[in-house]
Amino acid sequence: MLTLLLCSTTLTTAQVRQQPDLPQGISESWWQTVQKNLRESEYHIAKRDDGRYTSPNRAQNLRFVYAPNGFSATRRDSLAHLWQARLSFAGVSKSGANPDSQNAHDFTLTADANTLVAQSDALVIKYRNDEKGMRQDFVVKHKPDGKGDLRLWLCAEMQGGTVSVAAEQISFLTGSGAEAMRYSELKVWDASQKRLKAKFEKAGNQIAIVVSDRNALYPITIDPLSTTPNWTAESNQANAQFGYSV
Repeated sequence: MLTLLLCSTTLTTAQVRQQPDLPQGISESWWQTVQKNLRESEYHIAKRDDGRYTSPNRAQNLRFVYAPNGFSATRRDSLAHLWQARLSFAGVSKSGANPDSQNAHDFTLTADANTLVAQSDALVIKYRNDEKGMRQDFVVKHKPDGKGDLRLWLCAEMQGGTVSVAAEQISFLTGSGAEAMRYSELKVWDASQKRLKAKFEKAGNQIAIVVSDRNALYPITIDPLSTTPNWTAESNQANAQFGYSV
């Protein structure tokens, strides 16, 4: 099996500073704005003909496909067939209680530029795709019944590999054991912006994000990030062209 390789470009200072020859009447500020808009558009989330939403991520060399209650990820290049990671929402509960699950049809989807929002009566899932990775925010609107910590349940799968769970991250591993994608940088806060302790925990064939919500004010936001292990944002796109296929 092949390990994940990221494409990066090494540029000299002179290359970074070099500006293309602009046609008469085209200002440098206009050109810079066009380049900025082009870079940002490469991370937009778009609806496909089959009704599914998808987005490329150049910096991470990943492609995401979004469902109402989760997402899948592959490489963005010709080796995309080597593996596919899937992560889906399975419910919320208090410790020891059965999760309050929701079906995919309970969510409505709204896309805008590089964001996608899936919303139900009890939960909001917000996706934001940029150079840092694809960030998935869960907003738990109401405190579940029961005692103990809040648990948000996930199902994780890795076609062509395995899933490894630690307190600080979920790792999606290829068949050779190399880390292809990680789900980490877990941050959680309540309605008053108070930070809450949280961790990943394996429980049977599911994974729980365990949040210490004692005295917390709902809604609670749970905010992990999907990235490749070592990513390098492309530092220059002076030669980027309109209509570039991603």
